[in-house]
Amino acid sequence: MVCPIPYTEIVNCLIACGEQCIPLKVGIRKYWWCPELDDLKQQCIDMTALWSSLGRPRSGNINAERL
Repeated sequence: MVCPIPYTEIVNCLIACGEQCIPLKVGIRKYWWCPELDDLKQQCIDMTALWSSLGRPRSGNINAERL
């Protein structure tokens, strides 16, 4: 059985749908990133640095807070 629609038309349709429906990444930030996530990321970085400076304990309050 021969497909009545040429392959290139199907591919072009998929490309057009993707361009209309999938947000493009602008710069290096994700489109869903927000200032609240910046704060949470910085808290994670700070806690990981503290945890590392204390010898990377695998138990206790610092490890629990890091996780």
